[in-house]
Amino acid sequence: MDYESFKEKFVEDVKDRLYEQGAEVDLSIHTVNKLNESYEAITVTPEGSNIGVNIGIDKFYGAVENGRPCGLLRELDEFGLIERKKQGLGKPTIIYVKDFTRFRKAELLDSDKWNSGQS
Repeated sequence: MDYESFKEKFVEDVKDRLYEQGAEVDLSIHTVNKLNESYEAITVTPEGSNIGVNIGIDKFYGAVENGRPCGLLRELDEFGLIERKKQGLGKPTIIYVKDFTRFRKAELLDSDKWNSGQS
């Protein structure tokens, strides 16, 4: 699979998985420029918000090309977007997608309170 095909499929899969979990998000692909590097990323933004999370595409493509696990779940866990719950007794781990839109809503409610002079 070439990089462009992988990128399109990856974006579709991420959006489908989040939608299945009840998260309505916008996805965009762009180049992220850091001080010492730049990389292509998917930005996952809750609908109606301007705050999102960047997920680097390059390393996932490299992992798939080499037949290695890509660590997407570990990265989502590190950002606090999912929660893993072990069941024990050989049962699979349950993965919950957190509602990260609630943090933005709470922030907006607090800013409205401060702007109206209420405390």
